[in-house]
Amino acid sequence: MKEFFRKSLSFAVALSKDPRIPSRDKAVLAGMLALVVSPFDIIPDFIPVLGQLDDLMILLLMLDYACNRVPDEVLREHFPWEPRHLLAWRRRVGFFVKLVPHWVKDKIWMARERIGEPQDAATADPV
Repeated sequence: MKEFFRKSLSFAVALSKDPRIPSRDKAVLAGMLALVVSPFDIIPDFIPVLGQLDDLMILLLMLDYACNRVPDEVLREHFPWEPRHLLAWRRRVGFFVKLVPHWVKDKIWMARERIGEPQDAATADPV
């Protein structure tokens, strides 16, 4: 499990530094990464099993977000495991992320929309 966390975190860091990923997606990934490594948790880590559950939930959401928002070629380039395991990895992340309450995932997707980059004059809503 520690190895999974280590590789997943290095994967997230590599994605956050890639110039091909929009800044708003980097901001969401960085925010989730900060929550995972932060000493402040929803459930304190000293509580057995439950203490690590919130970190695991955030990590799964971060990986799911990456699967849905990051172009395939960028994912393949930074994927820390064997390239042939990418499809299986995506399926597993998709399965486990279903265990995360829907409202949590919805909040993260809404945050992405709020963080959005400034609109140009052609696409801005009239006031």
